[in-house]
Amino acid sequence: MQNEDLIDMHILSWIAQLQKLSANNTPLDLASWIQWFAKDVNMDAVFGDPVGFVDAGKDVSNLIRSVQNVFLMGNILSLLLEVVTFLQLPPIWSWVAPKPSDKGGIGFMLGVGIKAIRKRPEDGNVAQRRDVLQRISRS
Repeated sequence: MQNEDLIDMHILSWIAQLQKLSANNTPLDLASWIQWFAKDVNMDAVFGDPVGFVDAGKDVSNLIRSVQNVFLMGNILSLLLEVVTFLQLPPIWSWVAPKPSDKGGIGFMLGVGIKAIRKRPEDGNVAQRRDVLQRISRS
């Protein structure tokens, strides 16, 4: 596996955080910690930026909640096809369409992706990256 070292690094960080909490007898929600670990690995593998859910011990910038809200809204709208058709009319769509400046939902997620893409040249040694974004840019 090409990104095995990346995953190993995240596992070690995750275990270290859990050990700190257990040493202090701090109760924890293991489901949240597993989700934060998975999202850090995912974001690092795709964008080369783990966001830092595990380090922060929380949903950074409510990114995970935004993803959940997108799925909820998608499920609701899938039952209301006439509403979707109406919302996609050009004058209405320009007003309701997701924007990278949104504070949540699809627009917020779009903004996270755009920031990661724009940050790439600043990071240096971009050609050596092994994330999905680099693979796409080589295509």
